This record gives sequence, C-alpha cells and structure tokens, in this order.
Amino acid sequence: MKSKGAVKFFAIALILVSIFQLSFTWKTYMIEKDAKEQANGDAQLERNYLDSVSRLTVYNFLGLKKFTYLQCKERELNLGLDLQGGMNVTLEVSLAELLRGLANNNPDAKFNEAITNATKKMESSQKDFVTLFAESYAEVAPEAKLSALFVNPSNRDRIKLTSTNEEVVTYLREEANQAIDRSFQILRARIDKFGVTQPNIQKLEGSGRILVELPGVDNPARVRKLLQGSAKLEFYETFDNPEAFKHISSANEVLKKAAALETPSVDTSASATDTTKSALAGLGSGQAATEEKTDTAAKNAEKTYEEFAKENPLFALLQPYADDKGMLVPKGSACGTALVKDTAKINAMLNRPEVKMALPGNIKFAWEYKGIGENQQGVILHALKTSRDGSASLTGDKVTDARRDVSQTGSVEVSMTMNAEGAKIWKNLTRNNIGHSVAIVLDDVVYSSPNVQGEIPNGRSSITGSYTNEEAGDLANILKSGRLPAPTRIVEEAVVGPSMGAEAINKGLWSMIIATIIILVFMVIYYGNSGYIADFAVLLNVFFIIGVLASLGAALTLPGIAGIVLTIGMAVDANVLINERVKEELKNARSLKNAITDGYAHAASSIIDSNLTTLLAGFVLYAFGTGPVQGFAITLIIGIISSMFTAVLLTRVITEWQLEKGKVINYVTSLSKNAFSKVNFDFVGNRKKFYIFSGIIITFGLVSMFTKGFTLGVDFQGGWTYVVQVDKNVSSSEIREGLNKSLGMAPEVKTFGSDNKFKITTTYKIESQGESVAEEVLSKINEGFSGMGVKAEVLSSSKVGPTIANDIKIASFWAAIIALIGIGLYVLVRFKKWQYALGAIIALTHDVLMMLGFYSILDGILPFTMEVDQAFIAAVLTIIGFSINDTVVVFDRIREYLGTHHLETNKEGVINNALNKTLSRTVITALTVFMVALVLFIFGGEVIKGFTFALLVGIVFGTYSSIGIATPIVIDFDKKDKK
Repeated sequence: MKSKGAVKFFAIALILVSIFQLSFTWKTYMIEKDAKEQANGDAQLERNYLDSVSRLTVYNFLGLKKFTYLQCKERELNLGLDLQGGMNVTLEVSLAELLRGLANNNPDAKFNEAITNATKKMESSQKDFVTLFAESYAEVAPEAKLSALFVNPSNRDRIKLTSTNEEVVTYLREEANQAIDRSFQILRARIDKFGVTQPNIQKLEGSGRILVELPGVDNPARVRKLLQGSAKLEFYETFDNPEAFKHISSANEVLKKAAALETPSVDTSASATDTTKSALAGLGSGQAATEEKTDTAAKNAEKTYEEFAKENPLFALLQPYADDKGMLVPKGSACGTALVKDTAKINAMLNRPEVKMALPGNIKFAWEYKGIGENQQGVILHALKTSRDGSASLTGDKVTDARRDVSQTGSVEVSMTMNAEGAKIWKNLTRNNIGHSVAIVLDDVVYSSPNVQGEIPNGRSSITGSYTNEEAGDLANILKSGRLPAPTRIVEEAVVGPSMGAEAINKGLWSMIIATIIILVFMVIYYGNSGYIADFAVLLNVFFIIGVLASLGAALTLPGIAGIVLTIGMAVDANVLINERVKEELKNARSLKNAITDGYAHAASSIIDSNLTTLLAGFVLYAFGTGPVQGFAITLIIGIISSMFTAVLLTRVITEWQLEKGKVINYVTSLSKNAFSKVNFDFVGNRKKFYIFSGIIITFGLVSMFTKGFTLGVDFQGGWTYVVQVDKNVSSSEIREGLNKSLGMAPEVKTFGSDNKFKITTTYKIESQGESVAEEVLSKINEGFSGMGVKAEVLSSSKVGPTIANDIKIASFWAAIIALIGIGLYVLVRFKKWQYALGAIIALTHDVLMMLGFYSILDGILPFTMEVDQAFIAAVLTIIGFSINDTVVVFDRIREYLGTHHLETNKEGVINNALNKTLSRTVITALTVFMVALVLFIFGGEVIKGFTFALLVGIVFGTYSSIGIATPIVIDFDKKDKK
C-alpha cells in the first residue's frame, strides 16, 4: 500500500487532537467534582466555588498554553439539554411591532390590515415578514405609496416621499435586520447576567429567530420573563470618580463597623486570598488609592490581605479607579474595578440598609458591560446620579435614530438623533454636564459613558471614542432599542428536568456499551483474528467521533448517542465488505497477501459510493433539521467520514504491518467457513412475487394512512407537551377526563414508559402570545391533577407554536425530496445508466412507504408512542441512507459481474449470481445494524423508542428492497429500453 506514512501520520495526529480536545472535558469534570465535594450538597456553595475559579488559570497544557476554567468549559464536550437538563427556547422578533413603530403607530386602516394579513400569512409561508407585508399592502392598497407611511424627519436622509415602494421595502428590511441584531445583543447581555454556565445563543439566519439554550436552569418562569421583557434604555448623569470615592469610602467605614459586630463576609481562606490579591493587582493600581499619594497606601501594602480585608471589607473586593501611579482618575463615572466573581458580594454590600443610609439618596451603582484585564476577569463599577424620584435623566424612547458613522477625521463614531421632547431635555442635560460623563444604560448595565464636550441644542449628537466598526454598530443598535423595541416572543421551547437528563445519560451510555460489545464479539466470532483489527477500527472510530464533536463545539444529545451507536453498526459494513472480498479471493486460491491487496482494491469503490450516498442523506438531515435532529445528523456525518478512513486505510496499514511481522490473519472461523457458500436463490426469477408482496403491504399501508392517518407530534401540529410522573396508579383515560375539566378541552394522554409516567399534549392557548401564558397552561395542568387528588411532577415540557410547526413540516418534506433527487443523480452519474437511478429512487420510495404504512397501522396497537415528528423524519432519512448504501453495493457487484462476464448471453443469470455473491455481506451488515438498533430500542429509553422502531422497520425493508425491488426494476426497464 502506498502512502502508509501519510495514513500513520494522519491517524496519530487525529488521536493527539482528540486527546487534546477531550482533556478539557476531563479537567472541567475534576474541577466540578472538587466543587461538589467542598459544597457537600449545597448547590449555592457549589456555584460560588465555580464562580470563584471561573476566570482563573486551572489548566496549563504541557507548559505551552494556559486556560481558565471558563475557557476549559467552552472547549469541553457539550452535553445536550436532553442529557443534562435545562431549557431550550426559540424566540421570534415581533417585526409587526417594529413596522408599527417605524410608522409612528399610524392609525391608517389599510396599513393595519396589511400588518394583520402578513401576520396570518407567516403561519404558512417561508417568506420573511417584510416581504409579506409589502405584498399584503399592495393587495389592500394597490395605488398607495409606502413612503407616505414611513417617511419622517429622523429618516429623511434614507427615504423620501418620492421613494418607490421597492426602496422603502429595502429600508424596512435593513431596519428589520438591525432589530434582530439588537434583540440578539440584548438577549446575550441578559443571559450573561443570568449566571448560567455554558449558555448558547445564536441567530437562526433568514428566519428572524433566535435560539437560546440554558443548561441547568430550574426556574423556567423566570427565564421566560427575562427573555421576553422589554428593553429599558436610559441616560444618567454621573458622579465624578473623586466624589464617588468619598461615598464608597463612607460605605467601607460602615461595613467595617458592622464587620466588627458579626462574622466577616469576605472569604479570607488561603486560596481565595491569593486569588483576589493576584487578580486585583492585574486590574490596575494598589488596593487603597487616595486623592493624594500618602504613606497610608504604603503602610496598607505592607499589611497582610486578611488584615486589610478586616479593616476595609469593601476595598478588599473593589479597587478604586486609579491611574498607573495610584492617583484617582479625576473625570469619568468609573469609580472602581472588581473581579466578575466578586460583583454579587459587592452588590450585597452596597445594598445593605445601613450602607444605603450613609450614601446620598441620588446615587445608583451599575456595572459596565465589557470586561477588562486578562481573560476579561475584571469589570468596572460606575456611579450614576438619579432624579429625585430615582429615575433616569432621559429615557430611550426619545431617541429617533442612531447609526454608525465616520467623522471628518476618519474615526468611527455613532450619530444619534432625538425627537423634539428629547432634544429639549438633552440640551439641558448636556449644558449642565460639560466636562462630565453621561452614562448610556441598558437594562441596568452601562454600555458607554461618553464625556460631554459642549451643549447640544438640536438633539443631534456624535458619540466618539476608540470604537471599532463592530462596537460602534452595537452601540447604535443599543441606542435604537428604546424607540424601536421589536419585542421577542417565545415560539418554541423545551424544558428538561435534571432527573430526566440523568436517566437519558444512563440509558444512552448503556445502549452504546451493549451495542459496542455485541458488534465486537460478533466480528471476532465470525471473522477470527481479522475481527480484532476491525474492532480496533470501530473503537477508534467512536473515539474520533467524540473528539471531533468536542473540537467543533457540537453538543452530544440523546439522538446524537443514537447516531454514534448506529454509526458503529454502519462502520462495520466497510469492514464486512473488505473481509468478504478477501474471503472470495482466498477461495480463488490466491495467496493471503494478494487476497488482502485485491480484497481492499475491489471493496474500495463500493465503500466510497455507499458511504457518499449515506453522507448526502446526513447533510440533508443537518440542513433541514433542528435541535436534537441536527445533533443526530452531525454524529452521523462525522462517523461516516471517520469510518471510511479507519476501515479503508487504517485497517489496511495494520493488516500489512501484521503480515510483515509474519502473523497469520484469519478471515474465517468454523462458524463462518461454509456460511452462504451454497446459496443460490433465484432472486431475478422471483421478482414478480416481490412486486406482489410489496404491493399488498403498501396498499394496506396507504388505506390506513388515508383512513386512520397518523398521530402527529407536537413538532408538526403545534402545542404544549408535558412528561409527568404521578404518585398514584391512574389510567390515561382518567387523566384525560380530569384535565378536560381544567383545560376545557380534552388533551392527548399516553403512557410514557413505566413508573407512572405519562405524556400529555394539548393545543390549549397555543396561539396566545402573552408573557405568562406558559405559567397559565401549567397551572391548568396542575389544577386538573389536584382535582383528581393526584400529585404530578413535570419531568419535561415543550412548546411548538403554529408558525414553527408549519416550518418544520415544510422543511421535512423538502428534506425527503432533496435526499431522493440527490441520491438519484449521484447513482446516475456513477453508474451511467438511468435505469440504476430509477431503481434506486423506486426502492427508496418503497422503503419510505413501508415505514409510513407500518407506523400508521401499528399506531395505538404497540405500547409506546408512535408520533410522526422530526425524530421520525430523521429515521426516514437515515434509512434512505442505509438502504442506498446497500443498494449501491449490490449495483456495484452487478456492474462488476456484467463487465467480467460480458460474453454471457444470459444476463439475468449473471445478475442473479452477483446477487448471491453479495448476499453474505448484505445479510451480515443488515444483521449487525439491526442488532444495534434493537439494543437502542430496548435500552435507549422511551424518548427514542418510536425513532428506533422506525429504524428497525426500515432496516428490514431497506435490505429487502436492495435485492427484491431495486435490481428487478433495473432489469425490467433495461429490457424495455432495449426493445
């Protein structure tokens, strides 16, 4: 084999990269284990411990690079929310409210009718809201101009009364995109304040939606309020640093006196002391800067940290804002710096009643958004001035426009415009604060505190500073949040309790372990010591999958574990193909070395073709799926690519290395020696019987589909789903009747595994958009159980709005269509005959109809949930990949036999021989994948039971169709073409 060195190098490099990436997971596990041990079951103490080390260096990789705990956490192998518990939320920015704001809430009847119509169209359309609004307005007011609705003094340099409707739509689309960016920025800031470890927030491009994943949250109601609340933009006058320092010093004295009467609140343990001292030193000057350099600072520096903390409880955590020489910065609202981990303690100190009594009534403290120092472990505290009633000097609703701009000197700045009322207030505010800072505050977080250089009389301001283009754009977006709120609403959510997550991890891991053991043992029993090489490749494949998942930052979900387990079964297919071809060469009296060389060569094309078609199905699944389905697709894609490397290249290097050492490699055992050796089924001659058999089952399935139908999952129909565990033995019908009384409508109730678990689905108030509707629905559910005298614990819940449900249905349809067309085109290109492509597409369509038919017929008969949802579509696409994998291998062998037996006149006999020759590989591959899917079905848990049942049905009929449907179609249509 050529390029052995390259294969070895790549394998070693991949192993080292995987070890490096997974080392972060091990490190965070050890730190979190220490936190649990020190907390001794106290969740708050555990969080405090992790907060204290979050920005500290905890991992020094080979002395080359240092990582903080947060950096390790960012690089560890993420667990999906279904495995660790938490909340997954999809929010949609209300562009209808944005357009109303841009039109100054215009009462025009046609305008409001167009908004209403566009909102209705969104439920069944894939177009963006602005496009739908433009179409709707053209329908209700075909002669009217949009410019009449949207032109105002604040945007006159962007659109005019003479602007065409197309130009106005372009302006509206730009504003919509900015509103989505603004909402994303606001949500990210709120989530950062929420204190969740390893949150994930991302924009779903092209949809106007934002995905938020919050691991470990235990208060969904608080999260909903946090995410859906309106943004609060305010402008505050500020205290200059020296003045603020006097007030902070007063607070410190009050805390010192209080500390003498009680146990100190400052953690003075050795580790905390060293941590705080070293970290604070990195933020700037010494601990106790004063207005003048005196001997006091020097004396304090000589004191131990413990002594200093006793005498200065506040200054032990909060360092006054000073320059490099220890002098207080004379201007600006920044009054101190602290470590992020200490901000909660400082807030508690400053909010103590006795401290508030010592401070002016008009002082308010707020932290800055941006971090400072190494790893951004520090943050700046600002001292704000409030009005007599505690409010801000100016609110954000007076800002009419803000944008990133370039000054005459070429520097980046932010231009801001206010309405008449705001301009008047702004004029007085800037006149009274020349030389001082005005803080721009969003949701009680300071985003900027520019210095006022002069009175601004006309409401048009330029905010300058050392901004990058991105920072200026972010600040402009923040300034527009008051005028154009564009509220967000939850259109999809899923909440998984910690017990549900722990159960999922347990069942997922056991299913993976059992499936792996079965495959490993089978390969050795059937193929002898060559099975050990295949086993090593399979185990290395799993290691690579997990390592690559960690390096990509992808989350491992329960469907992802299912993807790994399935990949184990499908990875064996390549090894089976190679081993079967080697066995054939050995039967032809070839030497072991030549048999291995020819076996790998003959199997290579089949492996590549079959895996590429499966890979295509995986990419389609990833492109059109969402959430856990994408997790399944990612593991499937990584597994297929990895298995091609380990099976085709790495096993060959290992095999030839063993031969060079003089080792004898066996490819048969007493069990497999004569297996399939005398098989000679007349597959081609019996093809009409296959047609009839399939036709009968598909007919029954179609009748059931059109009469009985399917049970649609919440993904496809929208609604609320709850998995509950009750404390008494009750039937699903009793629960349905009890909840009917509280909800006013009968929900769907099904048993969910064992242990008195039930899955409840309802569409009660699913179209309501209020912030508290989720709590109202849950309250009705609890009310229904209380009326039955039953206590119910909600283990998980989910919501899918009508718009999301429609999008998922459309995406699923196109996913199946594109997969079929793409695979058909690939087969056409590779085999250069349209009959092969037609045979493949018909066989795949046959497999899908079989799965749909069985799902419809058996729904309600089998004792587990059989819903058509995203997971079912994932199963369909997986079987499409598996089936085409098998079909391509069969076609490849037929093509090979027709080429080597081109003088034979009985082509059907040649094809029949080819089918019989590949039968051993077909049966063994189907058997291994079936065993793996069966393990998933038995041990994988109730969540994926319907998914794995669909796989089991698909594996059986996918294997059957490769021989009984695809090949006969090729034969029959080839005959017609020749005639």
